[in-house]
Amino acid sequence: DERDLQATVSDGDGMSVEFSGAAGDVALAGLEIYDIGALPIVLLSPNGGDSAKVGDTLRVKWETDGFISSVGIQISPDSGQHWIPVTRRSSVNQGQSGWGDYPWAIPDSLDGYSLATSHCLISVYDYFGTDRDRSDRAFTILPREHTGLRARLASATLRTESLPGRLLLHLPPGIHRAELLDARGRRAAMAIGAGPGILEIRTEGLPRGVYRLLIQGPGARSARMLPLLQ
Repeated sequence: DERDLQATVSDGDGMSVEFSGAAGDVALAGLEIYDIGALPIVLLSPNGGDSAKVGDTLRVKWETDGFISSVGIQISPDSGQHWIPVTRRSSVNQGQSGWGDYPWAIPDSLDGYSLATSHCLISVYDYFGTDRDRSDRAFTILPREHTGLRARLASATLRTESLPGRLLLHLPPGIHRAELLDARGRRAAMAIGAGPGILEIRTEGLPRGVYRLLIQGPGARSARMLPLLQ
């Protein structure tokens, strides 16, 4: 058997090839890898490391070689495991106002998947072909900012655990930002993570004392004094 496969590797992690589902012994007789040249479609933005908020207008920008005249756009909230169409009803066509610079108002969720995550990727593909390109690295979509007085994170949903060299925060679902401030209000440490789960703040090298812990999450925040004994 001979198999041809086109693959795009852009994250620096390399590529693996394996056999699965075959009956009996299977052996690889030969492997040829070659560069097919520049992609006829290239995603320019968002291309990794960016951040936006739910409700913002995300500008999806791309370039083509001139032969592609119609594209579709997809988003993945989980680093490429699932892809959800952004252009649902029609393609984006050359000559339209959004060609090459498509404005998209970010919703809270799509197809049951929350888009408030730090593992987002965008893919732009040839609507009538197989050529495509996607974000080189993941980017972050933060939860929508709530107006007015923000609720406090209840003590029942937030638990801290101080260990040598680190501080563990047990948090409810959502993307949270935690900062540790010293007595003069200067940031001593910071961490951002997606829950539910444990957010870890590295505290090695920090002097003993009482610090102020600030946590911001989806529609809520918390501030408390915290002794650091290490």
